[in-house]
Amino acid sequence: MGTVIGIDTRELTIVKEIHEPANALAELNAALAYDSTGYKAMEIYKEMIKQGTYRATPYINLGVLYDNEDNGMEAIKCFKEAVRLDPTDYHSYNNLAQVYTRNDMFNEAIECANKLLELKSNFADGYEILAICYNALGDYENAERYFTKSIKNGISEQKIRRAMDVYKDTGIPHSNQGTNDTEEDE
Repeated sequence: MGTVIGIDTRELTIVKEIHEPANALAELNAALAYDSTGYKAMEIYKEMIKQGTYRATPYINLGVLYDNEDNGMEAIKCFKEAVRLDPTDYHSYNNLAQVYTRNDMFNEAIECANKLLELKSNFADGYEILAICYNALGDYENAERYFTKSIKNGISEQKIRRAMDVYKDTGIPHSNQGTNDTEEDE
């Protein structure tokens, strides 16, 4: 195993070399509480990526930080790379599906949520994402089906109803979801 980094949780700086990736990640996760902006955490995740020891985890965490900054396209790049590096990690698919949904890329979100549910069939967020996306696309039969499944798997009815209302009547043409194509009036 290669050299990895350690983190001083008070200063959130790279201070030592250690040889156990789990320890460095645990230290970094604890350190994030001290970094309200995420800027230093981003630097550390980028350093972890450069070192190449951690595979998908720093991409997932960096993607979350980009998403928190409303930088969906950078978040998508990170989550896609995490999926490429570890296609068995359902967290990557969940995060990617959520970012796609928030960026009105519903077909892509559906694809990721389905893969998520292949990996972890009882993961309620996957059903919630499918309900929201199908609702936004106007496929109310599938929206209702996944709405019910999300509730059965632990999502509160009130929460999912609020989320579905956000994407209801978005004015986005359903025939070209997730693309940059536009239909021209004839």
